Amino acid sequence: MSKTAFFLILTLLLATYPTHVFAAKTFAEVVNTGIVPFFDRFVIPLLYAILFLLFMFGMVRYFFTGGEENREKGKAFVVWALIGMVAVFSVWGVVNLLLNVLAV
Repeated sequence: MSKTAFFLILTLLLATYPTHVFAAKTFAEVVNTGIVPFFDRFVIPLLYAILFLLFMFGMVRYFFTGGEENREKGKAFVVWALIGMVAVFSVWGVVNLLLNVLAV
């Protein structure tokens, strides 16, 4: 089985998982009982924790390691972690905005 076929099958299984487990009848029930709470409780906090650790790693590397090269690498970690935090925050805000506007 090729990688593409494997990921396609995995995506389809994960996309239909809430429907099979919760026996939801409408799209709103699927979203409100399976997908959104999963992301709210697990995925988004995990992403923020990883990005915070990368930020802290960059700060330690910037301030406490010697050499200009390590300072530049630490600075890059800090910048990319902050960009990641802003991206996750803004995308999840847009998703919640759409869910509220569409009354799902």
